[in-house]
Amino acid sequence: MIGTSSRRATAAATVLFLGLGLLGCSQSDGGGAIATPSEPETAGPSAVPSSSAPAVQGEFCDGELAGLSYVTDDSGIPSLVFAEPITVTTDQFCVIREGDEGEAFQVGDYISFHSVEYSGDGDVTYSTFQEGSAQTGQIQAEDIGDPISNELVGHKAGTILVAAMTSSDQSYIILFLLQGVTEAPAATSSAAPVTETRAWGTPNKEVNPDIPPVTLSDTGEPSITPLKGNPPTKLVAQDLLIGDGAKVTEDQTVTVQYTGWLWDGTVFDSSWATGEPVSFPLTGVISGWTQGLAGHTVGSQVELVIPPDMGYGDSDNGSIPGGSTLVFVVDILGAS
Repeated sequence: MIGTSSRRATAAATVLFLGLGLLGCSQSDGGGAIATPSEPETAGPSAVPSSSAPAVQGEFCDGELAGLSYVTDDSGIPSLVFAEPITVTTDQFCVIREGDEGEAFQVGDYISFHSVEYSGDGDVTYSTFQEGSAQTGQIQAEDIGDPISNELVGHKAGTILVAAMTSSDQSYIILFLLQGVTEAPAATSSAAPVTETRAWGTPNKEVNPDIPPVTLSDTGEPSITPLKGNPPTKLVAQDLLIGDGAKVTEDQTVTVQYTGWLWDGTVFDSSWATGEPVSFPLTGVISGWTQGLAGHTVGSQVELVIPPDMGYGDSDNGSIPGGSTLVFVVDILGAS
């Protein structure tokens, strides 16, 4: 589901897997997927998917990824070597090694993984090995339209996978080393127990009439009524419920429930589909999320209307057409 810094370029995935549909690819220009990985879990910087699996090196991909080589250094740290800059026109995946440990991954599983992310020119934009810890992400339902989640279903621990995508006219390539199923990250909040699954703030009586009105089900799941006419051209972030917790800052990881729609009311992503809150670092999501949620308080429900230049730009991203204005309703359950 979603980034502002070249430090984070993940597709993990779209606010989706690894959040996000927000695993997200963040680009230096603010484009990319909302992805959403959650907080990293402890793992050594030299960790690999399987200590028992044989080492692999060489060229394994074809098509637009032909000439891409997978190598490891003397410490076992993997990387991709680019024969020349890569530009991809469609989402592409390449299996370097098929894992064989444990059960096959299913929708809803939280999995731990290492990743190294590159620009199309071969520059490393993010590495969990440099950060020193693996990360955790959830595989989202197929109908959410997250291409990375869809690709991970059926694989097992030990799989090494390359994903290549384009966002805001920039190609990026991600090397995933899948370690296995793990526990869901715990939500944290300064104002409510971790059992909270929906925002609990006070209703805001002054809502913007120029953005889609929101209706909540008995469980708190939101829906919107689309509006006719052109969407706003600038970011809109309004509280629907005003929480009593601490203010969120741009460098925090937030635990949320959310749904995302196109301006015409088409749903493209939702944590409510699995019934579990998810966590995203705001440094690793689209800039509309980073700037839109910062300054709001834990316990709040925030409606975001995100123009294309703060979302996924002019390029298609999974089920999100290029040039799309996005609408999100986000329940902020915790920040750390």
